[in-house]
Amino acid sequence: MRRGEDIYVGDYVDSVVTKDSYGVIEKILQRKNYMIRPYVANIDKAIILIANEPAPDMLLVDKIIINCYTQGIEPILCFNKSDIADKKEIEEVFADYKDELQTLRVSAVDRDGIEELKEVLKDSLACFLGQSAVGKSSLLNTLLEEEKAQVGGLSEKIKRGKNTTRHIEIFEVLKGRIVDTCGFSMLECVDIKPEELCYYYDEYVHLAPLCKFTSCLHTVEPQCKVREEVEKGNLSKNRYFRYLTIFNELKEKARKKYD
Repeated sequence: MRRGEDIYVGDYVDSVVTKDSYGVIEKILQRKNYMIRPYVANIDKAIILIANEPAPDMLLVDKIIINCYTQGIEPILCFNKSDIADKKEIEEVFADYKDELQTLRVSAVDRDGIEELKEVLKDSLACFLGQSAVGKSSLLNTLLEEEKAQVGGLSEKIKRGKNTTRHIEIFEVLKGRIVDTCGFSMLECVDIKPEELCYYYDEYVHLAPLCKFTSCLHTVEPQCKVREEVEKGNLSKNRYFRYLTIFNELKEKARKKYD
């Protein structure tokens, strides 16, 4: 491999077998997409897992969704551990994304939603993403119907997940494949311009023609239809406030670039 060239789980490569039966990678083939948190490539779908414990980090979820869109990956929001979650809580979370992306509720314990998840995984390479201890490994074991992945739990002291998956691996699941990944709690948005952020929110794109200014960023501009719908309660306030947080992070990142 060329110096400085990285290889990701999911890469397609040209390789040869040496006389001593070792494999040598000669070339990494062109990727259709990739993610750097975790290091995976050529992904079709991202299964974004959340649960009631640990408490869902919806800012992280929105950043993952944006990262998926920039890479041409289909994001699917999946509420795991539905057997111990309040149904109303799940519906409230999903309400923020009702017109945005597919949502699923699943449980490795009572197999709620497992068949629907299997349908989603068909004929694709999917990746489990999310915080530690949301149940990625337990869910994977249920899909595989055997103990393949080590299962962890929550740290009682800080109510955060203990990361038991320490490597990234692809598993065959029926007619699809799934990547089990390490949990994480921090993620930067990809390097997009602040003024491009609004294009990654379908509900804002649909309303943009009704804003007074064609260049409206839906932050402080007067007669902004998006802000008007948020104030009326027709659009999620929580999701909008997260949009502002990400927008300001991107602005700060852009500013530091030229300091």
